Amino acid sequence: MHNTARPAVPLPAICAPRENLMRVLDGAAEKQFVYVRAPGGYGKTVSVMLWLKKTGFRTAWHCFDEYDNAPAMFYRAFCLALLSAIPQERELSGIPRSSAFNGDPAAFTIEFLTRADYGRERIVLALDDFHAVTNEEIQKSLQHVLKRLPDSVTVFFLSRNEMPAHFDALKNNRQISLIGVSGLAFSAAEIQEYAACYRHSLTASQAEDIRSHTDGWIILLNMVIPSGAYDGDVSRLKLTVRDYYRQRWCGLDGALKEFLLKTSVPDHFTLELCEALTGDENSGERLERLIMGNANVSFSDGEYRYHQGFLEFLRETLRESDIDVSAAHRTAAEYCLGKNNIPEAYQYAIKSGDPGLLKKTMARGSVLDDILWDDFYKIINADEISDDMCDRMPLLYLTRLSVYLTGDRRGFERCMDGFYGRLPSLVSEYPEMYGIFADACVMDYRVSFSGFVTRMPPGGQTPVAAMPSGSAQMPFLHRDLRDYYELTDTALRTELEEFFRRLSKHRYEYSHRSLFLGIEAGLYMEQNRLDEALDTLQRAESRLNDKTSVPAAWGVYIMLAEASLYINDADAYERYKARAKAYFENRGASCYKMNHLAYEARAKLWNGDAKAAEEWLDSDFAGHSEFGRLYKLYQNFTTARACLVLGKTGEALSALEAIRGMCEAFNRPLDAAEADVLISLTEWGMGNKKEARERLRRVLAALYPRKFIRVVANEGKAVSPVLRSVLKNLEKEPDKDAAFCRYVKDVYGAAYEWSKRFAGLTRGWERKPVKLSAKQALILTLLSKGHKNARIVEMTGLSINTIKSYTKIAYQKLDVNNAADAAVKAKQLGILK
Repeated sequence: MHNTARPAVPLPAICAPRENLMRVLDGAAEKQFVYVRAPGGYGKTVSVMLWLKKTGFRTAWHCFDEYDNAPAMFYRAFCLALLSAIPQERELSGIPRSSAFNGDPAAFTIEFLTRADYGRERIVLALDDFHAVTNEEIQKSLQHVLKRLPDSVTVFFLSRNEMPAHFDALKNNRQISLIGVSGLAFSAAEIQEYAACYRHSLTASQAEDIRSHTDGWIILLNMVIPSGAYDGDVSRLKLTVRDYYRQRWCGLDGALKEFLLKTSVPDHFTLELCEALTGDENSGERLERLIMGNANVSFSDGEYRYHQGFLEFLRETLRESDIDVSAAHRTAAEYCLGKNNIPEAYQYAIKSGDPGLLKKTMARGSVLDDILWDDFYKIINADEISDDMCDRMPLLYLTRLSVYLTGDRRGFERCMDGFYGRLPSLVSEYPEMYGIFADACVMDYRVSFSGFVTRMPPGGQTPVAAMPSGSAQMPFLHRDLRDYYELTDTALRTELEEFFRRLSKHRYEYSHRSLFLGIEAGLYMEQNRLDEALDTLQRAESRLNDKTSVPAAWGVYIMLAEASLYINDADAYERYKARAKAYFENRGASCYKMNHLAYEARAKLWNGDAKAAEEWLDSDFAGHSEFGRLYKLYQNFTTARACLVLGKTGEALSALEAIRGMCEAFNRPLDAAEADVLISLTEWGMGNKKEARERLRRVLAALYPRKFIRVVANEGKAVSPVLRSVLKNLEKEPDKDAAFCRYVKDVYGAAYEWSKRFAGLTRGWERKPVKLSAKQALILTLLSKGHKNARIVEMTGLSINTIKSYTKIAYQKLDVNNAADAAVKAKQLGILK
């Protein structure tokens, strides 16, 4: 027997038959998806429930709220709703409940849908209050998820908002029906029928008057129809929804009013939380009476919630009451702490205005554990934390600083300045949190690391040590929370490392030492000092243990894979990638999955793999409107490269300009250089060679003081012609800098070696066919067979200068610089057999 989900609200005791609307819903449900759109109070929920009662279909129902507006929360609710209407297989039900689900909720939902046994009966999945789901990532990925549903599952979307733009594919394919206000509104005839249900008689003229002044809006009809109060006075009908709620409110006793106001503090609540908020031991009975008496209270999945319009009215009334709202938020926070629901506890603690409770919540563990940055930012509503709130609870600066990772530079700098002003008193009041305060200060890209050490107020050892990298969940430890380019200065790196060692010697030994070794190795890799990088990473790996933080360990393994790739050790590359993946999966830190997939895709894109590019752009990670978000930086570079592989140069340039602007603003020179290199090779491929050459020359000049090589050389074949052009111009300069020229040659040499292994991002771009003259092809053939120039002179009768000239021209046409590579390229192009 199936466990059928309880609908959002019970049907009212008396319902209008609405036979015409039932026929409309029958027709709409001939398509797999139905979008019901109307303002609150138009009866979307009751109308669909009436239809479901008539059809008898198995039903899964979920009402969304602001907490569901993040991918992991939304898709978990989606799966659990379906589980209520299909067989409860243990393995299947474990998918949405696993910690790994958070890392890739859309993919896990697709797996869930693929493995589910839906039976033979028709199922209707109703997604109520869908207007609460505004997250573009959800709306974009949902179209791919819905494709995995069998035809036997019909999905109803009930919303106050227009259909999302990402549903256009469903509209274009005629897979979705739309029911709007006109379909839900009561006609004059239906108003007469509805009145008859209450044994009231209306003339056709009276029914039309009511329809005309209420627009057939059921929430207003309920003000006059059940009571039979309409006496022909049209002015009585000119009421708002607020008037309706106020009218009902006036008829309630004081105890019930207080009960409703106190339970309006949370967006939803269990019976246990309700009893804690109200102190009413009979809360369960009171809630049941409310549910049976009207449609303003719902119960689903063990939680109660008020209709959104009624909730808004209650909260407005609460603000005007004498009830201690802060105490209610404290109660909700303590309840959530008891249930280990740290994100919601954090939010209620903030609203309570209680610094001690906020500290207690922070002490329970990082609210970032196993949560994606995007989800975290939406859950805590960091952008709603005001200056006044921070003045009253300075610890809130730590939360507000999360705007750093969303790319809000001005907001971050303003918040950082306020934090510095309160830092001495915070250190004095919360000495045990000194490490967390240091962690926050590390983010300030305006302050050099030498300035950071001197800027921190005095503080002793602390059990809560900071992590100077890792929180951005990016693969390379030297380009993560900050761009650690300054730490090529060994003395400065030692000074910073010693600062964190003093904070917590124990934590330093089992975690931070590996982290700093990873940063050091990353900078060696940027300088193409591969032996030193590999040696340093192996020392970091030897220090990994069960207590090492996930960012440090995952970063070390990814960087070992990167170093192995550079030295062309394919087995080690695959081995370390697998270790990195296993490390975060085994620890339930699935929030690292997106950047891990981005890292795996990058090598394929370097090889011009169009299939890999299409797969990445079709994935849920390739957000095309969030290129200014710092925490998505690594994924955004992958998106830009995928666009380049597919020849989508306009999209790529737009993304790269946004990425570069953000990186420059946040003092990330290596990332800014990477963006500029990609822009340069794109300009070159589009024929803007002068702009491309000048841009790359500026990049090289900026990287030269620290001798960074890989950020340019990694683009291999795609960037090589631009590098050659830069070198050619440099060598023509009468006062050229010999040391700089040698550096550019080193970059070009590394890029050339890389080009032998990867075909380049621009591999698939349209090119003019390569044509060699008969003499050029002959000389190339002889060279490929191992003949020297002197022997070719004897064999062909051509002069040595002519042979060298033909050889040079052939090399230029094939974009190579030696005979072996020329022979390989010519055979690939079919010029030589």
